Amino acid sequence: MNDEFDSTVRDAFDSLMKFKPDLATGFGLHQYDTKMPSGTKESQLLFIEELSKCLEEVQSIDRESLSRERQIDYDLMISITRENLFREKDIRMWEKDPDCGSIIGYAIVPLFSREFAPLEARLQSITARLQQCPTFIKEVKTRISTSVALWRDMAIESCTMLPLFFEIISSAALAKGVETAELEEASAKTAAALSSYVEWLSQVPCQGEPTLGRPLFEKLLQVRELGMTADQILHLGEEYLCREKEHLDVLSSGINPQLSVEQVRTQIREDHPPTFQDALKKYEEAIEKVRNLVLTEKIASIPEGERLIVEETPVFLRHIVPTAAYFPPAPFEDDQMGIYFVTPVEQHLLTEHDNSSLINTSAHEAYPGHHLQAVWANRNPSLVRQLSCAPEFVEGWAHYCEEVMRYHGLGDVKAQFVQTVDIIFRAVRIIIDVSLHCRTMSFDQALAFLQKETGMSPNTALAEVKRYTKTPAYPLSYLLGKHMLLELREDVKNHLGKAYSEQSFHDILLQAGSIPFKYLREELTLKKML
Repeated sequence: MNDEFDSTVRDAFDSLMKFKPDLATGFGLHQYDTKMPSGTKESQLLFIEELSKCLEEVQSIDRESLSRERQIDYDLMISITRENLFREKDIRMWEKDPDCGSIIGYAIVPLFSREFAPLEARLQSITARLQQCPTFIKEVKTRISTSVALWRDMAIESCTMLPLFFEIISSAALAKGVETAELEEASAKTAAALSSYVEWLSQVPCQGEPTLGRPLFEKLLQVRELGMTADQILHLGEEYLCREKEHLDVLSSGINPQLSVEQVRTQIREDHPPTFQDALKKYEEAIEKVRNLVLTEKIASIPEGERLIVEETPVFLRHIVPTAAYFPPAPFEDDQMGIYFVTPVEQHLLTEHDNSSLINTSAHEAYPGHHLQAVWANRNPSLVRQLSCAPEFVEGWAHYCEEVMRYHGLGDVKAQFVQTVDIIFRAVRIIIDVSLHCRTMSFDQALAFLQKETGMSPNTALAEVKRYTKTPAYPLSYLLGKHMLLELREDVKNHLGKAYSEQSFHDILLQAGSIPFKYLREELTLKKML
């Protein structure tokens, strides 16, 4: 039965890659690199049918005949498929969000940024994809009958910025002496198709709110298997916000009792690198510092062969990535190179990259945060685990790492102040995420609330709230995930007593893959830590 289950999962995985060749490239399956997905409504409906078929086939297998390890994967596979079905069949973002620019961009970024093959070979794949993009753009029109005004405007912004990315690719090719005529022709045709698409978008009827509404939001929480209702999660966020604001007052007084919290925050933010290029160097130094601390303090094991580089955020993503983001290596590529994207800013906006914040951000994005978690998850041999990407663990782990690194001596009292500000930020994310999508808070109210509680600049706050509308139940995952992880750690400590090892606990979590806490508990039970 183990073999039958594995075969069923393999068939489902292969079917998914054929439907989503851009996703396959993200996984490091390069036989799909020259293909673009279909953008038609018919293909989306067929994909929903395939997901339903997959669910039926998995459920037809006798769970009790599987090994204990496979039973966890069996339950997880059903959970993943149900969530994907709900997103495709009920939420239907593919029908309402016209942002084909981001889809194209994400299809090109791994081919350009990951060094799995010589640049010339990767440029051939980029060219092949770009040659298909005008058709893909036309197909997307068939599934967008009406849009949400905010998402239409975001799509226009993304589609307008994307050709700048094509110019960067051409410049890189020229610098390496690679012939670019075919690439530039494909880029020009895609840019023209995007321009025409933007004109068409301006005429598309808009209706509805850029939010789910309570019934769909509650259902999303259920299929995510978070074990909490929207109101319970909201209450948790409000509790954290109240407690951490009090903690911030204490820290502020310790730094300078003559200044207000806002003045201390401003003082810390003003301590930043003089230029963006200096900031990039600071991020590289911070990466080395946090990596060394993980090793010397035995916080977690670091696998051989991983590496992390710092690059500027691609232009088509800068409107939704105001500060920094992480792009993981592909599970099926030998080169486990992660990319730490940092969004370029100058002059007064360099306060987004102040020296205290960039250390904390590097613990979150690099070591032992996203990068370390991603490279360990990539090593898990289970295809089911590769398909799982539970944000409450992925983001909860990275947020948890900020606190872990502080306990191991990273940063001074100013860094602790920044960490507390970041906890407040994550609590605000919970409140906005739940309130926006349950429609008890408007977009403008969310924007004002975010700026008031975090001191965030208007442009950064706008980028944040825009993203929240398109990613329901994701923003709440940071602090909720950290909260769940701390509860899990306490349970393990109580079970093991003096036998508890921080490194062993962390290693089991990391090597289990990016899976929901329900299944992490089962994994820890299997490993006799619970």
